[in-house]
Amino acid sequence: MEINFAHLMEHTAVRWADREALVNIERNRRYSYRELHALTNRIVNMMRSKLALHRGDTYLCILENDNLSLLHTWTALKGEAAAAFTNLRDPFDDHRWQVDFMRPKVVFLENDLLHRYYPMLRALGATVVCMDALPPGMAQAEGLHAFWDLLEDESEDDPGVESDIHASPLLYRFTGGTT
Repeated sequence: MEINFAHLMEHTAVRWADREALVNIERNRRYSYRELHALTNRIVNMMRSKLALHRGDTYLCILENDNLSLLHTWTALKGEAAAAFTNLRDPFDDHRWQVDFMRPKVVFLENDLLHRYYPMLRALGATVVCMDALPPGMAQAEGLHAFWDLLEDESEDDPGVESDIHASPLLYRFTGGTT
């Protein structure tokens, strides 16, 4: 069965346009259904155009819940690439094993982890996207991007992705036992 999740979310965004859909208390972010739908379309369009994430590719999220919520189900199901979520609090060696096992094309990473993880991620061939502004001295680092900078000028249009729910894995989950 082919499904375009953006179409499903669009119906929700039209029906409940101004109701709250997502609240990030830690960063004081609030999105209505209309805003969340537009933002997740922008994220998926950015993933496809600027990060070249397409069917068969995987991206890994090593993120706190507030940032992970931006890339969660509503974003993952709209795109082509498979999302992999991990437990942020897993040890570095577990994350290294997960990256080596998955070979993600892109890793979305908390800035606090950047200095320790960046060399390992680049050595394993991953592009790194930090969820906040890049730290001083790293703005020109190869294969490193700031999430919000990548979203600038990105289209809110429907990404137009249809997925076969039986043949297209869109989500992988690593868990250290804490859910």
